[in-house]
Amino acid sequence: MRQTNISLLKQNYFLTKIFFFAGIGIVILTLIMAILNYHNYVRLRVAGYEEILNVLASTYVYELVKENEQQHSVLISLLDKDAIQRGESVYNSSWSIAHKIKMEEDHYIYFYNAINGNIDSYPYWERGDDFDPTTRPWYTVIQQEHNNPMWVGPYEEYNSQDLVLSLGQKVIADNGDVLGVMLVDMSLESLGKVLKRMSSSLDISVFIRDRHSHEMLSVVNQELLKIDRLKSGQNYGSFHGLIDGALFIKELTYVDWDIDIYVPSSRFRKALLTQLIILILPVGAFCVVVAMGIRSLVKIFRQELMLVEMEIEQLNNATINRNSIDSAWFVDHSLDKIKSQCANQRLKLRQDPLTGIGNRLVFDEDMKQWALGIQSYALVLIDVDKFKLINDNFGHQFGDSVLRRVAEALALIFGRERVYRFGGDEFACLLAVNEQTELINHLEYLLEYIRQLHWREKACKVTLSIGVAFGPKEPKQLFEAADTALYHSKNAGRDCWHIG
Repeated sequence: MRQTNISLLKQNYFLTKIFFFAGIGIVILTLIMAILNYHNYVRLRVAGYEEILNVLASTYVYELVKENEQQHSVLISLLDKDAIQRGESVYNSSWSIAHKIKMEEDHYIYFYNAINGNIDSYPYWERGDDFDPTTRPWYTVIQQEHNNPMWVGPYEEYNSQDLVLSLGQKVIADNGDVLGVMLVDMSLESLGKVLKRMSSSLDISVFIRDRHSHEMLSVVNQELLKIDRLKSGQNYGSFHGLIDGALFIKELTYVDWDIDIYVPSSRFRKALLTQLIILILPVGAFCVVVAMGIRSLVKIFRQELMLVEMEIEQLNNATINRNSIDSAWFVDHSLDKIKSQCANQRLKLRQDPLTGIGNRLVFDEDMKQWALGIQSYALVLIDVDKFKLINDNFGHQFGDSVLRRVAEALALIFGRERVYRFGGDEFACLLAVNEQTELINHLEYLLEYIRQLHWREKACKVTLSIGVAFGPKEPKQLFEAADTALYHSKNAGRDCWHIG
């Protein structure tokens, strides 16, 4: 007997060592998972930065450049070349109209006559005695061999000393003589507004610079920009960004400029720290809770052993009779309690703990049931617009209250048994549909109801994006159709619905 106990003791020592090394392995595995999650997170963020560059290059900056080029082209086409050769003013009413259309009060439209040195401008500009056109940066337009429009600057405007860009082009007579140069200013403030529109909420630096001279045309968050650390995003790595940050470059095809985004190293470090906390903190807390649970379990086990010993002693000292056998009905009572607890726990497992509506498990089960029927129904996918910003700006407790009120609104309008929460800010509804008009009315009412909600944080505005698809269909096809419609709603500016 003693030998058996010693053997069991050695076996338990060996198992303890295994568990110890297994714990170390779990910690290492957690670190590896945190690093992999960090890499994936950074890759997603990089895709977002590249998307910002694409949007800037293909829409905002493109429209701004083309607007100036179109204005410049129209003004050149309206010039009277004969009047230029005669030394007369070429100003006409179209200049003031073009100036008003552009809506930049501090920009100038002007023509330099290379024959007599006169300058016509709008708004009116009085030439100083010391003004020498040949020393101005835009004079290089006349010196170019080609006759294509070209951007000059940024340079200091003669009177205000403000930095401006000018789009200039030589004006040539029919006989080939250079008559002068037509110029239109573009305020750098316009470029700055475009960049701020896309990066106001991000701690990154966005800037536009000349592709050849690398001179800055406009920059947002210049204090974050580390020129000595700039490296091309093509060679970027997740861990290299922890030291030097990363630079992403977008070359513009319609003008000799680049749009760049510089992401400082602090964003990479913050992302890595977040991923470590997300994984290591729960694992550490889990280990502590497990250790405390085991300790409590050992105590309970010892107490239960004492109770069993006491019961055995009482049984040994007592005579077994019918009454003691009949007392087994307490076990049945305990089983009833266990069944009741299981039912309650099953209900909790099917409910979202934050909002009290159905969770993903219930949704998947209901989707399968609806797909088996022949009744016409609709799948409605709902996202809270810019929910991450709500959490970042007002805190996660406030974000939780937003989710609860949205869930209450869905339950009120569509019925609690027909609404579900996937997790995060994603909700879904499965609704019987007799007429689409009735469903559309409900969707419009839902959007308006959410818009009109009053919040503790008065600056907060909550809206929804909705995607709808109609069944019966295979669950996967129906979900993809609704998700595509939801994507269209987000692209359309959010706070709206689309049907897939």
